[in-house]
Amino acid sequence: MTPLYDALAARAARDQARFHMPGHKGYPIGALWGEITAIDFTELSDTGDLYRGGDDGPIRAAERLYAEAYGAGDCLFLTGGSTQGVLAMLAAFAHPGDTVLVDRNAHASVHHALALLDLHPVWLFSQVVEPFGVSGGLPARTLEMALVAHPEAACALVTSPTYHGVQSDLVTLSAAARRHGVPLLADAAHGAHLPYVDGQVGPTAQGAAAACLSAHKTLPALGQAAFLLAADPRDTGRLRDGARLFGTASPSYVLMASLDLARDYMMHQGRTRLAEVVQWADRWRDQPGGPFLAGAVDPARLCLFTGRGVGDAAWLEQACGVVCEMADARNVVFLLSALDSAQDLERLSAALHALWRDRPPPAVSPALRPPDWPPPFAALSPRQAFFARHVVCPLAAAAGRAAARAIAPYPPGVPLVAPGELIDKNHTELLYQMGYDGNTPVCVVDEPDLMKGPRL
Repeated sequence: MTPLYDALAARAARDQARFHMPGHKGYPIGALWGEITAIDFTELSDTGDLYRGGDDGPIRAAERLYAEAYGAGDCLFLTGGSTQGVLAMLAAFAHPGDTVLVDRNAHASVHHALALLDLHPVWLFSQVVEPFGVSGGLPARTLEMALVAHPEAACALVTSPTYHGVQSDLVTLSAAARRHGVPLLADAAHGAHLPYVDGQVGPTAQGAAAACLSAHKTLPALGQAAFLLAADPRDTGRLRDGARLFGTASPSYVLMASLDLARDYMMHQGRTRLAEVVQWADRWRDQPGGPFLAGAVDPARLCLFTGRGVGDAAWLEQACGVVCEMADARNVVFLLSALDSAQDLERLSAALHALWRDRPPPAVSPALRPPDWPPPFAALSPRQAFFARHVVCPLAAAAGRAAARAIAPYPPGVPLVAPGELIDKNHTELLYQMGYDGNTPVCVVDEPDLMKGPRL
């Protein structure tokens, strides 16, 4: 029996348009997809070694081509996705016990890194963009104030673009960080395609000291294929050490080869095709008063406000054969790439027209989070909370206890309460609004003596 393979094969056989990752959208690029087992090698005399810093073999040559394409000082391939990259960056630019400034709109891997590396976060909050209810770009003023208040900070980490497609001004943010002698790191997992869009450059070319990007999300690369960019080649060694620390000792050559093929494709016909896809998206997004997230956003991602995103995403798949990347309580998000065919885009257009005809959006919801809420109170460090004894209790009984794991409605997974923070009645009320109930299980710290100790 092959239950996983059978499920994947059945999904692939459906008549559906795929507006979700991976960016290859199921279409073969080059010869790789037809000969995977034939090129599945290990470290041999002529195949290169991913973690050998002085190696001048084919892996290193392919990495240098990426650095050139993205305007970076150097590049390192990753086979553990941007999760491996986030862990490697924080290990490279911070030490155990350090304070780090972190965009609250952070991936789960950031919270894992904080626990593993014993780092102490100062969270940076953005304004909510209505009616979408999503975080906007991180204001430079917010970062500047945090840098002044925390001169001991080892680094700052910002997420750009976000899962919903919002981009922060990395040029301004990195300039602010440099004034305080602090490196700016970018989790640009969702932005590997952006340097192939006219007028856009990579995150290190915008001033970030280092950045991780997931090729598999928006480029024609296989799942988990990602890469790290370094602005200064002198940082390559410590980034490589971090990547080795959190990566497998047997990295997949198939994944690395897909990175090589993806860049080559995008440098040639992919760039032209992506421009056509972006033009198509612009026609939808630029409609006056339209329901799409606009402004400083990823031009190849459509975030559509419908007022009941999860239900509408299910309807689009069942009624129209259009599968989105993600949906939350209000929005449906479509991930576009150079591999979306004209036929698939036409199908999405027809589906959007049908959605508005058959399921008009309700009245705009009020802001879920009151603007005068104070930040959650950190009773324990992320490491203390993650490795403490814990229990699972119903949400109705969680108020007043410290979260042992992030309480993060998924998608997009941005924690309402992070590990170590106290859960209060405001949090539980908001979770009820999001569809949780009093019996929803929540993981909380169960060490009374630890909770009586010094608080952060």
